[in-house]
Amino acid sequence: MSQAAPQEEAVQPQEVSPEDEAKITEEVSEPAPDDEMTTVTPESQGLNDVPDDSEGTPEENVIEETVPDSSISEATPKQKSPPASPEDVIATLKKLREDVGQIYEISSEEENIVIAFSLAFLKLMESLTRSLPVDVEILQGQLRNAERANILPKGELVVLFRDGRMESRDLTKPQNRDLLVDVVSNVLPRFNKLIGERRGRIEKRISFLADVTKELQNIAESVTAVG
Repeated sequence: MSQAAPQEEAVQPQEVSPEDEAKITEEVSEPAPDDEMTTVTPESQGLNDVPDDSEGTPEENVIEETVPDSSISEATPKQKSPPASPEDVIATLKKLREDVGQIYEISSEEENIVIAFSLAFLKLMESLTRSLPVDVEILQGQLRNAERANILPKGELVVLFRDGRMESRDLTKPQNRDLLVDVVSNVLPRFNKLIGERRGRIEKRISFLADVTKELQNIAESVTAVG
């Protein structure tokens, strides 16, 4: 005889008491603890992945070409001065004539001063020295390559160049007046030294001769007394 398969017992639903139902309702409605709750913040969304709007789009980054303002770039045309009147031309010529006359007067005065200077300089140098050295650093133009330079009592500047050439310039000539001023300004301080040395030599001679004269007078008196 075949045995019949055991039939599965039907699951009978359990009745829920009012107390259990109230407990289940409280568990579902009770909020989760703070440590189990996840708070969504902007940082958690990955701000580094959000594109920066400040950079702008490629179209916005394109530098617009500035159009020059024609009112600024264009130069204001200068007003043409009216032609000079005949009266203005005559006044200008008169002023020019006065300036030329003054130049002639002061040039004549300069010539007289240079002549007087040359005579005084000649007398002073002849009594002190034959020549005075000049610093070659003050020489300009064609004389800038000079190795040595000296001024003579007659007002001549003798220049020795590095290649052995020697040249003389007359400082009293009009074309050399500027050079005359530079040279005189350079050598005048040396006159103080020369005059001081000259005075020292004279004082030394006077002192020596005074002592010798005094001794000679004493000897002469002694000889006269013995004789």
